[in-house]
Amino acid sequence: MPPSPAEASGLAMRMERLPLEELVAIADPLTEHDFEPEYVSAARAELATRGDDGVETDEAFTHHAKLRADGMAKGELALSKLGWVFFLFMGPFLVVSVGGAVGLLVMGYSRKSSDAFLAIVASFIVWFMVVGGIVLIGETLA
Repeated sequence: MPPSPAEASGLAMRMERLPLEELVAIADPLTEHDFEPEYVSAARAELATRGDDGVETDEAFTHHAKLRADGMAKGELALSKLGWVFFLFMGPFLVVSVGGAVGLLVMGYSRKSSDAFLAIVASFIVWFMVVGGIVLIGETLA
């Protein structure tokens, strides 16, 4: 349902106050599905009315595309070998390990975060095997 004239006017006034970078983020064809269609239309209309002969807007779109690509690439990075060792060792210390895994997720490293949670689970298996082996050796020697 299209917005009423009053809503459209209010939306246009809000778009006038937005910085160029935010307008570009809303109007970007690759991220427009994250916004309501009337917001996308209003952002594009506002971009068209700004009198910078398109150069500043083009630069903002280029910068936004780079940030979007960096964000996508960051989410696909795997946990390093040192990261695996850290989470395997620190897994049972849940405050540290789960906090670190959640921190990775919050920073946008979704793959690293899932690898970290997997390493935490694997660490419990490794620690149980080590402790179980020590107990068995101790019982055998006693």
